[in-house]
Amino acid sequence: MKRFLGAISLPLLCGIFLVHSSVWAALSSAQYLPLRTFYLIPPGFVWTVVLTECLVALTFAMIFGGFVWIGRSLLHLKESRPYLWVFLALGCFILTRGMIHSMNMLTIWMPQWYPFAAGVKLVSAVIMVPTAILFVLKTPRFVRDFRSVIAMRRKLAKANARLEAVMDSTSDGIIKVRYDWTVAYGNRAARELPDLILDRSVWDCFPGMRSTPAEQHLHTAMSERVTLEYENYYAPYDRWFKTQVSPMEGGISIFFSDMTHTKKLEQELEKERWLREKRIQALSHMAGGLAHEISNPLAIIHGRASNLQDLANANETVPASDVRIASESILRTSDRAIRILRGLRGFGKDAAQDAMELASLYEIVDECVELQETRFARHNVALRLNLPDGLPYIHCREVQIGQILTNLLNNAFDAVARTELGEHWIAITVSSEEQQIIIDVMNSGIGIPENVREHLMEPFFTTKGEHLGTGVGLSLSRAIAEDHGGTLALLDEGEHTCFRLSLPVNVQLEAARVIA
Repeated sequence: MKRFLGAISLPLLCGIFLVHSSVWAALSSAQYLPLRTFYLIPPGFVWTVVLTECLVALTFAMIFGGFVWIGRSLLHLKESRPYLWVFLALGCFILTRGMIHSMNMLTIWMPQWYPFAAGVKLVSAVIMVPTAILFVLKTPRFVRDFRSVIAMRRKLAKANARLEAVMDSTSDGIIKVRYDWTVAYGNRAARELPDLILDRSVWDCFPGMRSTPAEQHLHTAMSERVTLEYENYYAPYDRWFKTQVSPMEGGISIFFSDMTHTKKLEQELEKERWLREKRIQALSHMAGGLAHEISNPLAIIHGRASNLQDLANANETVPASDVRIASESILRTSDRAIRILRGLRGFGKDAAQDAMELASLYEIVDECVELQETRFARHNVALRLNLPDGLPYIHCREVQIGQILTNLLNNAFDAVARTELGEHWIAITVSSEEQQIIIDVMNSGIGIPENVREHLMEPFFTTKGEHLGTGVGLSLSRAIAEDHGGTLALLDEGEHTCFRLSLPVNVQLEAARVIA
């Protein structure tokens, strides 16, 4: 009741004012001066009135257009229906107020429009009263609804903040992409990517995905609204990602995790697997020669020991010189067998996880040659060694360097074996220069064609034919050399094929070894 009385108090006061005798007499007097006459008395005042009325009428028209737009937007919402009559009444009131100001401008020159202007004012007054009543009656509910909306928005904001905190706490990256391919959101892991920029095209942020399977997967998920999982390598970051793309309202969500470490472990395991296969292949090549290499020393040791046993059984006095000669022969021959077995044990060992230690290159070369020389001799392949005195020790995994040399010797033997004419030889030349050890393995084979040279170090590339080579020996040997800080390359100069292994010399460790 109080709100109702407050709403009608203003119209009642206006009515009391109008019915007052003096006011009504003045308005009914023939001496009443119309607005048109008053406006035209001061020179130039009429244009001020016209401009003002035009601006006010235009403003009311714009406000009315805004009310129409808001009403159409809220028409389909059930929650807004209690306020539609308020919007309608306010819109009509604002429209009539704009028409009143338009009539004020027109009646300056066309006084015959005064009755119509008075009618517009009457309509506006009639509309104003129910509008005020509706506004007063609906205001409390509007305030309650508005407060509930604000409270709901605050709860939603808190829920979104908690959700973003959860998404930021995960180590996986999350990126939301709109239909127009602009980035809408990225969690903490995604924001750590150096090129992610919100509201920018995902293709501009990550141009490296263009023309890759990842681009096709994203287009498929966006257009067909399906969930896809895949692994992709992003070249600009040199990283592998496990990715899942899922459709969502307004676009797609990209969930990704960095699996570079896992991929590198898989590659290392694959490399070790191929190394083992390469070692087995090399052992199969050397099997016949190894049997001969082991049986000969054992036969010599057996013969010398049998002679000594016969002399002891005959109760004869054995001259010290004979015992010394027999003992030296046994020791020399057993040492040779031990070196062969040690080299064979080292060759079959997986040394990828071994610690690097100072090693003598003389011993490494000797062990590799011990494993190969019988096979070379059986096929009339001469082995030429050129190792100068005073070579420094190298800091390395001794077994892995031996594997590189063995692989180079096997390749050289295969190349020489395919040569029908001329000498058959393989040469190992070692030199030291500029804190590096240079090992050249050269052979008298037919050489390597130009079209093969550029692919020679690529994995799985081989010229040996099916079942004769895996195509991984040189690529893995180069990887081992680079892991030691060195290089493995095919030299271009010269008429013979020559591979050069370069290994760095640790000056500090070498100096400490010499002092010790």
